[in-house]
Amino acid sequence: VLGIEVRVDDARVKGFLEFLKDENTETLVRAERAFSARLDCGCNAPVACNAEHLQGGLISVRGLLSDLSGERFIRTELQGSAEYAASLGDKAAAEILAQGGEDILKELR
Repeated sequence: VLGIEVRVDDARVKGFLEFLKDENTETLVRAERAFSARLDCGCNAPVACNAEHLQGGLISVRGLLSDLSGERFIRTELQGSAEYAASLGDKAAAEILAQGGEDILKELR
C-alpha cells in the first residue's frame, strides 16, 4: 500500500495520480484500517492485521494482538464478503477484544 497526500483543491495532481488507484487494494485496506481503529492502540502496540482476497468475492482478515513480551497473544481469522470489508475488520478486532485483548490493551496504555 502506498499513501500519498494531496492538497484537497489540487485537481491536477489528483488526476495525475488516478492511475495508482486499485479498488482491490482499497477494499483490503478498509478491512485492515477498521481492525486498527477498533483496537485504538496506536503505532507502538504489537498488533497486526492482514486482509487478502479469496475466490468468489470473499476476503480473509487475520488479526493479532500481543503483549510487549510476546508471551501472550490473541489471534483471529474471519472470512466474508469483500463488500463488507470494514465490518469484517471491525468484527475481527471485536473478537480479539472479547478473547482478552482488553486486558492486554490496558497493560499497553
